[in-house]
Parts: sequence; C-alpha cells; structure tokens
Amino acid sequence: MLHVTPVQRTDVSVLYCTEQALAGGVMRKRPQDDVPSHKRPLLSLPDETISEIFIRFLPLYPEPPPLAGRYSPIVLTHICHRLREIARATPELWRAINLVFLLHQRAGKDAALGGPIWLDSSGCLPISLKYDCHYEAMQDSLDGGLLATLVQYRSRWEHLVLYQGDLRQLDAISAPLPLIRTLTLVCARRVPGSTVPTTTVALHSCNLPQLHSVHLVFIEPMSITLPWHQLTSLELGGISFDDALVAFEQAEALITLKLDIYHSPFQSGGATLVFSFLKTLQIVPYWAQHGLFHLMTISAPALRTLHISEHILGGGTSERICSLQEFITISGCSLHELRIVDANMSETTYRTAFPGIQFIEVL
Repeated sequence: MLHVTPVQRTDVSVLYCTEQALAGGVMRKRPQDDVPSHKRPLLSLPDETISEIFIRFLPLYPEPPPLAGRYSPIVLTHICHRLREIARATPELWRAINLVFLLHQRAGKDAALGGPIWLDSSGCLPISLKYDCHYEAMQDSLDGGLLATLVQYRSRWEHLVLYQGDLRQLDAISAPLPLIRTLTLVCARRVPGSTVPTTTVALHSCNLPQLHSVHLVFIEPMSITLPWHQLTSLELGGISFDDALVAFEQAEALITLKLDIYHSPFQSGGATLVFSFLKTLQIVPYWAQHGLFHLMTISAPALRTLHISEHILGGGTSERICSLQEFITISGCSLHELRIVDANMSETTYRTAFPGIQFIEVL
C-alpha cells in the first residue's frame, strides 16, 4: 500500500507548493527519486493507470478536495518526480477547489492565491468552485482581487457555491455561465422577519441554460431573478414561506424540493401550491417561534419520498396522524418512503397508521 506523507504546513506553504508542483518550478530532489522502479511496483504501472488511481484518491466530483493537507492532491506531487509529472498532467485532479475555509486562516490569503494556478492545471474541464466572498468583503487586505481572478474562469464553472454578505457581489456572475448546473448562494445570517435586501440581482435563463439545481440560504427569491421554470431541484433555508412564494409559483418542473423555512399563516392566505412532478419533499421547520410550516399548503400527486419534522404535523398523536393522512389523500400520492425526524412517536405507531408505505424511518 502506498504511504503518502502528509503536508504539514497548510498556510503560506500551500501557495509555494502549488506554484512549484503545478507551474513546473524546480523542487528539491528527493531520495526516493533514485530508487529503481523494480523496487517500487507502483512505478511499473502505465501512466494512465496511475492517473486513475490518483483520481480515485479524491472525493467524488463535484465535491472539492482540501486545498492543503493530507487529502489534498498536492501530496501526490511530493512522492517522486514521475508521479509528480503524472499528477500535473491529470486535469481531473484540479477541477474542483474549495476556497472557503482557508480564507479564514491567518495566512489564508496567501494560501488561496494558489487557486488560479490550481485551476489552470484543470485544462479545459468544467470546474466545481466553493468560495467565501463574504469574508473577503469584510477584509480590506483582500481587495476583491481573488474573486475577480476566479471570474475569468466562469465559462467553465459547472458547480458553484458562494458565501457572500451582499447581493451586489453577485454582479460578478451576472454574465453568461454556459456550463453552470448547480448554484448555491449563502448570505450572511439574518434573523427571521428582518428587512428584505433592496438589491435585486437578475440571472436570466439565457445566461444559465444548463442550470437545474439551486440552493439559497438567507436569500429571498424576490431579491434574485433566476430561471425558476427550468429548475428540477430547489432548496431554500432561513426564510419565510411567503418570501419563497415567488419561487414556488414559477418552479413548476421541480422533482426535488427541500425546505428549511418558517411559516407566516396570516400572510400566505392558505393557498395550495401544486407541484405535478415533485417526487421528493423534505421539510424541517426553521425558527419555530415564528410559526410552523403548514403541510397542507403543498399538493404533490407524484410524490414518492417525504422527509418531514414531526413538529410540523401538530401536537398530539391523533393530530399528527390525521395531518399526514390528509396530506396524502388530498395530494393523491403513493408514498414509498417516509422519514420522520425530531420524533416523539414510535415507528410502530406510524407503521400501523400507514401500512401501505414500504419504508418508514423515525428518528
């Protein structure tokens, strides 16, 4: 089994290692470079096989590996000269990058500057990027330069996660993103009921032809224009049901819907939303003190999987069972899987009440 010695320095050294390993710089010769290949069975393998082994060393794309440390692809460039060259020539190793957590380290700026070098090594492949521009917006020393540099690669962005504190920062991605498939936007944490941002950002379908999955946290859909009609997956968190109506009323093609929101019953008017193609629905209450989500505001005739917090179903055993039965009856759906979280009632109680549901899990 190949033993990889972890990179111990994970701050400024990341920039140096990235530059030297990927930009073709001269690195100090290691003793193992002179070991005959017959004493190192790995080196007897074809380059293509070694490259595939390296790819399987990483998390499954689009999840990015660490920028530094033991599980970073950088460590694959510190074994010997041949393996370093193979790693440099394998663009799949460098197509996903996480610039979130390192930006919070003391020397994170220097470490993150290796990001463009990393992405250059990905060739022409689509890119998965996680980036914290909220932190950058609060640090004068970063000057927004890194985000501006990353925007140069936006024609290859396929999966994008942005943590930002001001919606105006999204202007940087308002240009066409021809390959983008999944988009996650996380705003600075707000208290429910706070003022909706006055800034509105428009990301139209002509600029996002491949977009099918969106996840918004602490961002009201009314403050951002997206091609809701083409989405098949939507996840919303930290906002009210009424603020989410803008998305609900247009996202008619949804197959998966995940909600971590709170309900304002006196504003919504009790309207029922019909999602004809929805197969998976997950609802957990956010900030329960502001009112629980009303399950009956949604009808999903094609629903197969329901993950729900027991709090949403009501107070007593009979009320919870009745609420769930009413939802299933009105929707006309045939559930295959039911998962109840934050539960006080037993799994046996649910199985007795819903014998036709094949898989029931109570947590």
